Amino acid sequence: MKTRTALFSLAALLFLGAGCASAPTAPSSTAVPTAPATPSPTAGPAEDPVEVATQKMVDSMKNNPSASNVPTARVTADKNFTGAVARAGKFTRLNYMTDGNASLMIKDGKNYVVLGDDFKTPNGPDLQIYLTKNTAPSSRADIKAGLNLGKLKSITGQQTYELPANLTLTDYNAITIHCEAFNVPWSWAPLQ
Repeated sequence: MKTRTALFSLAALLFLGAGCASAPTAPSSTAVPTAPATPSPTAGPAEDPVEVATQKMVDSMKNNPSASNVPTARVTADKNFTGAVARAGKFTRLNYMTDGNASLMIKDGKNYVVLGDDFKTPNGPDLQIYLTKNTAPSSRADIKAGLNLGKLKSITGQQTYELPANLTLTDYNAITIHCEAFNVPWSWAPLQ
């Protein structure tokens, strides 16, 4: 019986190695998501550039965890910031799950993007925050046309970003987090 099982296992390995079938894989329990499997050259249309970049980013984060360089401590200077809410939204996943509220606020005649105290996102390389005009999930083109507010101050908690004085808030419809290092849209908060 052992010999038959061993032969069957060897035959299955040879069959799979010849490319005739693929074995199912168990889902990963790691915190770093993986990109979809790379299709074979005969699989059809070209790969999505964002999926390719996302997989490169995931590989980089696995091989070099220190590349995820956003501070983890809450921004104490922004903790008690309050203002009049002009528009607000909640973060939604693009390539990484981000939770929490985001808003455009006005205080003392100045405009701000404010991430709520409930804000939380996984760490990643060179995460930047943008104000974008899109009403659908943020794409690379939306981010390129958006207003870069700088590096994400922390992966958790309330934080504020002052906006230029001449900005018309109604022109912008989303707050977007973007991984600059790999040009990967991270997550977005559509504004109401």
